[in-house]
Amino acid sequence: MKALCKGALCLAVLLPLGALLIWAAPEFSTLWRSSDYWQGYGNSLLLTLPIVALQLLVSLPMAYALARWRGGVRQGVYLAYCLLTLLPCQVMLLPDYLICRSMGILHTRLAVILPGIFSPLSVFLLARQMQKVGHEQAEAASLDGASEWVIFRKIYLPQVRYPLYIAAGIAFLDCWSVVELPTVLLTEHQPLSVLLAQPDFPAPYAGSVLYLLPIVVIGAFAILNREKRIRPWQKSS
Repeated sequence: MKALCKGALCLAVLLPLGALLIWAAPEFSTLWRSSDYWQGYGNSLLLTLPIVALQLLVSLPMAYALARWRGGVRQGVYLAYCLLTLLPCQVMLLPDYLICRSMGILHTRLAVILPGIFSPLSVFLLARQMQKVGHEQAEAASLDGASEWVIFRKIYLPQVRYPLYIAAGIAFLDCWSVVELPTVLLTEHQPLSVLLAQPDFPAPYAGSVLYLLPIVVIGAFAILNREKRIRPWQKSS
């Protein structure tokens, strides 16, 4: 019965994708000749990949600092990160616009990349996971003469590898589908998410199929590696 329910659920999820492929098939010939589509695809990659890489580069040391920090001030900072994750991105559109205009980067890719780097969600997720690492491990390493960099690289980072993949996947999906920031902060170099929203786009179904490919790859990677995310003590038990 359980297997039957899983099969029915998978079928219900795949049916819309099958219908989308049927509708998209006649449009692929038009899509291959659309230079605007491929330019938008490239713009999406040029925005998303730097944001994801730099966001993780910033989030890891911030999360490590929150995990290792002690005191009442730390609780206030952590609470601020919790609240910022609930803040809609539309609230920050006007501040982002004013900051980018004052910095002279308005209507450039940096206007979208810089706000995307400092995402509170990645810091919150990684800090939450790093807090589960036993402090006795870090204390023992400190007594043996290990520096903070060694503790971070040898103790904390290996234990947050799979949450790091999750944070990277969420960051990619968030940046890949962003609409508001490019619409407000860019006049050129619009990503594919904005291009597909235009009502006069000639091949919307075929364009959506190719647009979903990175998301499908990320989902398949998560499914294939689900067993590896089991903690060692869960395997032994």
